[in-house]
Amino acid sequence: MENKKKKRNKSSLNIKVIKIKLSEAALLLLKTKPLSKISIKDICKKSKIDPMAAFSVVKEKKDVLFIINDYFDYEAFKNISKIKSSNTHDKILESLMIRFDVFNKHRLAVIKIFNYIVKKPDLIIFFIPLMIKSLTIILESSSVSSDGVLGNLKVEGLLIIYISIFLIWKKDKTPGLEKTMAALNSHLNRAEFFVNLFNNK
Repeated sequence: MENKKKKRNKSSLNIKVIKIKLSEAALLLLKTKPLSKISIKDICKKSKIDPMAAFSVVKEKKDVLFIINDYFDYEAFKNISKIKSSNTHDKILESLMIRFDVFNKHRLAVIKIFNYIVKKPDLIIFFIPLMIKSLTIILESSSVSSDGVLGNLKVEGLLIIYISIFLIWKKDKTPGLEKTMAALNSHLNRAEFFVNLFNNK
């Protein structure tokens, strides 16, 4: 029984490593090419991951977007877990800014991904649930329940804020993303004031 458990853990770890390496390779390739010009074969070659192993994670182009989003979550939540503030507003603000800091490290790649997605309506429909998943984790880590109808409204409200701030982040060239932070703080204050969006009940 113990041996089976160890094998499962090892397999799970391998999948995680494969996802990370493929994501990092795709982000590197995006520095010089648009996503439309990058094939899964290119990503495998850059990451030095065997195509058969990669196929367990990436079967088509949209799966690349899925693992990159997971990679951004993984990178962001390493620091989100260290947030010490007990104030819900501040936790959400810091969590989202950490995610935008991760974006900033891969700015050109993120903008190319955005440009690729907005030209394909089917991908927008595919990508929204990924954003909702990421934002739900941010709310839950900030002690805000996402359960039930009220929880769904909180997530959807945060999604609207997130998209608005992303568009500001795209144009923000300030060293510390001051414009992004100021706009995010303003949006969160407004949401909290009007609908008590981040009530933790």
